[in-house]
Amino acid sequence: MNVRLTPAILCAALASGCSSSPWKRLPPPLYATANLVLLREHLEKDGQRVALGYKHPMKLSADKLASLMSQLSYRHDHLLKSTRANVFIPAEIDASAEPIALALEEIQPDERLRFLIVRSSWSDVLFGPSGTTGVMFSTEDGVLDIALDKIDEGIHLPESNEPMRIAFPDDPTALVDASPLYPPTGTELHTVSGTLHPRWLKARLAEITPTVKSKVAAQPAPATAPPNAAKDPEKEARYQRVRDRLDSLNRLRKDGALAEEQYQIEFQKTMAELDK
Repeated sequence: MNVRLTPAILCAALASGCSSSPWKRLPPPLYATANLVLLREHLEKDGQRVALGYKHPMKLSADKLASLMSQLSYRHDHLLKSTRANVFIPAEIDASAEPIALALEEIQPDERLRFLIVRSSWSDVLFGPSGTTGVMFSTEDGVLDIALDKIDEGIHLPESNEPMRIAFPDDPTALVDASPLYPPTGTELHTVSGTLHPRWLKARLAEITPTVKSKVAAQPAPATAPPNAAKDPEKEARYQRVRDRLDSLNRLRKDGALAEEQYQIEFQKTMAELDK
């Protein structure tokens, strides 16, 4: 596991804690770099883990996830007007699609994936870093749920260099009053008992079509090619090796041939291959 939270980012994870939250996280992190942290969360009631029955582990190609992320947009509310903006910029998609896809293959039916994507820019010195946070999980076969609580908003990190100490004050699936996402083709916003959850998107993966460029024109086109515009054979081969290795580790753990502690060590070593 490659944990490299730099001092500039350290003043950036979500600070004030949520000790009363029923959602708990156990170490180690699934993935952690200066700009991306992936954690597993489980729900507890009366000190006991709740069986959620999610459709995990789930296999989702990094290409399809990148395509979905590139098409996500939201209503960005300014002081006097609102505009339509991309949720993720190309650099964020390129850095996070593969680790997230692999993490979705790791989480279990009673867990969901919590993510923090930090966005660095020249304004960090004045205003501090911003980032996007949320959760991913699957409640039905072939459907990926994505719920966001922050989109390119100011974030605060603990003073320590420990990803597990990051606190997330809000539950993205409980958010009902934020500026909404614009659902792309193959997706819809989630509604519970007539109440719309504006940042909880349900994506039918079979209907997500590959794209090399977001259809949202709110931001200038990047100077470099967007992710997936061209295949990198070396990167593809590395990604496939990681997937194959994780499949083997999962089978060994399921068969009882690999203890949980040793599995976690090997899993972290394997995920670190993505950073090379």
